[in-house]
Amino acid sequence: MKLWLRAIILLILIEGLVSSIWFLLGATHYFQRGLDLIATAYFAGLAIPMLIFILIFTYLLAKKWTPRDKEQRRLLYTLAIINTLFAVVLVGSLYTEGWTNTYTQTDSLQTTDDQKYEYQIELVNLFQRNSYAQLHLRRIESNTQSSIRIDMNTNDIKALGVGKINHWIELKSTASNGKYILRTTEDLGIPEESFMIDMSTQSAQAVD
Repeated sequence: MKLWLRAIILLILIEGLVSSIWFLLGATHYFQRGLDLIATAYFAGLAIPMLIFILIFTYLLAKKWTPRDKEQRRLLYTLAIINTLFAVVLVGSLYTEGWTNTYTQTDSLQTTDDQKYEYQIELVNLFQRNSYAQLHLRRIESNTQSSIRIDMNTNDIKALGVGKINHWIELKSTASNGKYILRTTEDLGIPEESFMIDMSTQSAQAVD
């Protein structure tokens, strides 16, 4: 096998392997979620043919195959171009939110009944195994902001309706100074959960 031919086949193999692995990692967000409908379609239409190309070129490389005429060389070049196009589409089809950077969804801004805080819930990397929720607060009097991690069962959320105005939680004051009750609403699609929010310690504790 000539050196130029070996170089082309090795390049095709590396290109196919890297793009397939990148697609698998990206589509599953480092295995934090399963393949969604769109990713499954890309996998069936592009990744599987790419794997077939990898097997074919691995076989040719192992057998030290050399094209005998122009037609075989033309076929090799055509397969190389198709392989490159598949690799480009695979890599370009990925989005990085929640994988290489954090993806956050928030509900509409609300104000507590005592008019002391503006608040909203932040759902981070929703629909992934590493998802979590945090309460974002702004104290109106001092304009200071903070976030409190909420031990909410975000993994139980299977679908989320998003409209122009969304109220996924309610935050109400209590008789105790600096303590509030946070309750999830039915718009989250999970059983209601309640948490005691302590503003002085910036902590949250689940309550019945």
